[in-house]
Amino acid sequence: MTGAELNEPCATCGESMAGYVSEAIAGHRLVWAVSMRCDGCGAALEIDDSGEMPAPVRAALVARVGLVRLHVEPESARGLRVPLLAVFRKQGMTYSEAIAAYNDIIAGGVAGTPAEMKLLAGLVNATGATPVLRVVV
Repeated sequence: MTGAELNEPCATCGESMAGYVSEAIAGHRLVWAVSMRCDGCGAALEIDDSGEMPAPVRAALVARVGLVRLHVEPESARGLRVPLLAVFRKQGMTYSEAIAAYNDIIAGGVAGTPAEMKLLAGLVNATGATPVLRVVV
């Protein structure tokens, strides 16, 4: 999946560097990449990471691919509160954040990039709950 175009000045010549952001799921983690090339001198920049995506890079990706909302019907999550909270805790959330995310996913859903939500949907599905994905318009 290719993200929105990025434009930055080239550190070498000052001309415009145009680039793209992509994200994918590798195993059980989200990976992202930025690929840029200078229009003037041809310099290239490639960044690959599986950590948190920098805000401007994520914004560029969202501008191109949009957001997806993941929701779990309360009936589907009945009796699965603790396993679902564990999903959020394993993502690095505090207890308070995990509880808020659980409440959000049951109430109206949580939004993220398509790959983020596909990864989360797999984790939610593994608890026995049934995730529902919808494109945010």
